[in-house]
Amino acid sequence: MLCASLALLAVHRAPAAPRSRGGARSAVVSPTTPAPLPLVERFWSKAAYLSHHSEVLGDALAFAAEAHDGQRRRSGEAFIVHPIEVAIILAGWRMDADAIVAGLLHDTVEDTDVTVEQIEGRFGAAAASIVAGVTDGAAVPASQSQRELLLA
Repeated sequence: MLCASLALLAVHRAPAAPRSRGGARSAVVSPTTPAPLPLVERFWSKAAYLSHHSEVLGDALAFAAEAHDGQRRRSGEAFIVHPIEVAIILAGWRMDADAIVAGLLHDTVEDTDVTVEQIEGRFGAAAASIVAGVTDGAAVPASQSQRELLLA
């Protein structure tokens, strides 16, 4: 539970500045679009059955929040709300940690400078494969994407 609490705080603290594709960090800034606290609490409640994976889930939650910081939907809602809601649905279905991580990260490849390779390096091949499979314009044939999603 301590890891879950720390990850909850990580989403609401000033994150480290995003890395550019070259890897250099810019100045640290305060989050402009933090995840709503009740939504994050609902995520942790739904994912409680994965308490032994709370560190990686917290890392993915913080990573997604940092990657999407400053982004808003046309409605004005913080962009991070959608990935967290996807993860809540997946947790409701009692999916494994890789699927939940992929749910949190699924829009980072499309909408930020994050690459599938970065996701694989940080979160593993299974989560990266799922993200690649659901990413629009992925260089993976649809049949292979569907097969990988079913086997994940």
